[in-house]
Amino acid sequence: MEYQYLAGVVITLLFLGLFSCMELVFVSTHRLQIALQSKLGTWKGRILSRFLQKPDQFTGTTLIGNTISLVAYGILMSYLLVSMTGSLLPDEISSPLTVLFVQVLLATVLVLVLAVYVPQSLFMRKPNLLLTILTLPFALVYYLIYPLVWLIGGLANIFVTKILKLEYPEDKPVFRITDLNRFIQNSLQA
Repeated sequence: MEYQYLAGVVITLLFLGLFSCMELVFVSTHRLQIALQSKLGTWKGRILSRFLQKPDQFTGTTLIGNTISLVAYGILMSYLLVSMTGSLLPDEISSPLTVLFVQVLLATVLVLVLAVYVPQSLFMRKPNLLLTILTLPFALVYYLIYPLVWLIGGLANIFVTKILKLEYPEDKPVFRITDLNRFIQNSLQA
């Protein structure tokens, strides 16, 4: 077995889990609570409030990071599975199409379980802990791929406004009414 491919698969699965969890954070986060943490001066609050100020860039980072990680995962996994699946299948059913089907099935199940369901299940059980752990690594990735996010976001803006002739709103409200409702409900329960 090629250990460098296995290590690459593990690393890409970790990145896929990071982007999967951070995407869930953005959808389910309590924006008011983050704003309060930012005002209190916590590093997590400052970083997350910066993300909330530019939701397109945050979403772009999760999408681009997820795509890059998924492509790298697919390439590395194909190298890893080529030697494994050919020798595991009986000769009677070991056609190229069958081998490809088994490889796609194994790679898909592995990525769904280890990079989507498990990280998101853990996040749903311990959101504050995982948010604290994942904020800094995500911020590092955010700044590393920012030029790519900026370029693709600009191209998307041009496509939407110039070709599709649609409005591309830049400013979005930081707080929604659901954020206030959730904050009040959580405060009453505590």
